[in-house]
Amino acid sequence: MLDALARAASPLAIDLLLDQPRRWAGGQPETCADARVLDRLIDPPLVVAIGPANIGKSTLLNALAGRPVAIVADAPGTTRDHVGALLDLDGLVVRYLDTPGVMETTSAIDLEAHRLAERAAQGADLLLLCGDPGTPCPAEDPGTDAIRVCLRADLGEPAWAADSTVSVRHDPDSVAALASTIREHLVPRSALEDPRPWLFPGLDADRPARRR
Repeated sequence: MLDALARAASPLAIDLLLDQPRRWAGGQPETCADARVLDRLIDPPLVVAIGPANIGKSTLLNALAGRPVAIVADAPGTTRDHVGALLDLDGLVVRYLDTPGVMETTSAIDLEAHRLAERAAQGADLLLLCGDPGTPCPAEDPGTDAIRVCLRADLGEPAWAADSTVSVRHDPDSVAALASTIREHLVPRSALEDPRPWLFPGLDADRPARRR
């Protein structure tokens, strides 16, 4: 367990890990908590933001981080490469990737950036499909968990169905609400409150005599 505590990236993992000896004290249970979900508290999941250029994705990253991480400018294509950061979102640490804005282009540099963005999206645990009131978000991939996010929501109501609306400059609470929504998608409250033991990474090494 000490190794798991040392490796745990998310604050939400600590109390859960410290409670595991008590939960395992009764021997091998018939069922365990969802390790696939809870293991994300130890190894940060990948969240990838994709969407059109110049809609505020970099501004969103800076707001979620609470510090400047990405360059922000009122010009399409300011982010031409991935910008990544480790972010604490409502107690869950994630690897967050802000990708170049999708736009019509013939530039070899931009086309390669878009190919890299598509590749990153394929490996994501969660996609943020971003748009703004005047620009729809990208189409949803049925094979990936996704949240449709309307940025710059202060500009009006989106003409498309958004799961979350955010106005960084006019409604800071909407940023915190999105952070909680992301955490809930990746590690639901029901998993955090599951009283069953957690077969976390490295547990077999800690408990060599545990019955199987």
